[in-house]
Amino acid sequence: MKCQHNIKGFSLPIVMIMMLVLAIMVLAATQLFNTESRLSSNDADRKMTMQVAEAALRQGEQAIVDQNLIGLDKKAQFTSGCNNGLCLPPQSGEAVWEGGSKSLLEKKGKEYVTDTEVHQKPRYVIEWISDDSERIVYRVTARAWGENANTVVTLQSYVAADI
Repeated sequence: MKCQHNIKGFSLPIVMIMMLVLAIMVLAATQLFNTESRLSSNDADRKMTMQVAEAALRQGEQAIVDQNLIGLDKKAQFTSGCNNGLCLPPQSGEAVWEGGSKSLLEKKGKEYVTDTEVHQKPRYVIEWISDDSERIVYRVTARAWGENANTVVTLQSYVAADI
């Protein structure tokens, strides 16, 4: 009978250790869930931003036809300052889609109207790249932002138009 009195308080430390292990497991599971949630949210924002950028790029490509920009006489509408999103390629330095805090694309690009909630409205520019007697080559650059300001997608395409 003496042995039973000595064992009496031994279960408390074991239960406390088990509770501590369980608490650590719950914290780890919560951290994992939060990380997965952020990853899926960022992925969804990136996919949505990609779709908006693709739509802006398509509108820029279509604007070449809609604004009747095909023809050597239309080159005068394109300026180095990118008025109304129509640009001549820069003589030197950074391209229109690059730049410090605000690129020329963000300042002078043509705004693409979308119903999707985004941090900043998407924009596109059309650059007159080269021309000869048979063909004009344009570069269309579109940039879109997601709900998060850090989610940015920039897309480009080249359009060759026969004269």
